[in-house]
Amino acid sequence: MYFRVADWLKALSLALLIIIVYSIVGAIRTTIIIFAFAAFITFIANPIILFLTSKGALRSIAIIVTYITFLVLLIALFILVSPVIRDQISNFTQTFPGLLESVRRSFERIQSQLAGIRFIRGVPFDINTLISQAVDIVVAQLRRLLFLIPSLIALVTDIVLVFIISIYMLFYLPQIDRMIRESLPDGTAAVYDRFLVSTKTAFGRYIVAQFTLMLIVGILAGLGVSLAGLPFPFLLGLWAGLTEIIPVLGPILGAIPSVIIAFTIEPILALWVTLIFIVIQQIENSVVVPLVFRGTVGINPLLVIFTIVAAGEIAGILGIFIAVPILVLITAIVTFIRNNFSYVRVEGEPDRIIIKE
Repeated sequence: MYFRVADWLKALSLALLIIIVYSIVGAIRTTIIIFAFAAFITFIANPIILFLTSKGALRSIAIIVTYITFLVLLIALFILVSPVIRDQISNFTQTFPGLLESVRRSFERIQSQLAGIRFIRGVPFDINTLISQAVDIVVAQLRRLLFLIPSLIALVTDIVLVFIISIYMLFYLPQIDRMIRESLPDGTAAVYDRFLVSTKTAFGRYIVAQFTLMLIVGILAGLGVSLAGLPFPFLLGLWAGLTEIIPVLGPILGAIPSVIIAFTIEPILALWVTLIFIVIQQIENSVVVPLVFRGTVGINPLLVIFTIVAAGEIAGILGIFIAVPILVLITAIVTFIRNNFSYVRVEGEPDRIIIKE
């Protein structure tokens, strides 16, 4: 089976696509992000709902049960974890002055050791001034938090909107699927089914692999900093695990707080903590990633970095978080098109896109 594609139609379609994407993406980026997160939740929840409906439940009841179960699990997890987080945050706020004093003493030792170097003597270096300036910066940033309240309210509103949109997506997913099937040309339903299976498989494997990687790295980081004698191992491990959602840059971001806290205790300890995270990174790259990401879509690291930077520029921190999942989905679609369609030039006739049987 094939479709004829005229040259003027290809050129016009490409030009219109470029204009539309350029005009729309920048103007409605917040809307795109909200719908992307809603689609992500829909993708995760839909298999559960399909399982419940296969057991005889109505789709509306299955959606309600799924969301109530998720909410109960979220509340239970919060109740379970919040005391640990609260205690460690409380301990951190109590020990922060001591950590600051430890940093001052460490810099004083470094300054005294560098004082004997002829080149360093001529450089003005007052540790008390530096500490005072750093404290002023921290205080100024804390004061700015008061002005973030409207942004936090908007964030909460967006989160609620994401869940509402995801519910609507789940309700109308069968109608959307039926509408797409009815609009397809004859003989293409099988290709559509292969497309759904291919993209669901690729994206699902990536999500499971990514969450598994985050869990493993978080546990290893928490155990590592705990063995090194650092305080707040749960918070540091949680941070290291969460930052793994950002490829390439995540491991570096995950290690920075632990290294800084280690330095406030003892500079040599910061070196040991750095080595711990290097070992974790080697275990991740050599053992964990090949195991958990086996069978997922392979993407060039340079393309990943470009996507993260571009998404951050377009949509800020939220864009960074959704950049790679969207890239995985696009790569899966491109791979599917390459495996299922052929572009054929026929002399004297319009070019053809042939569907592989």
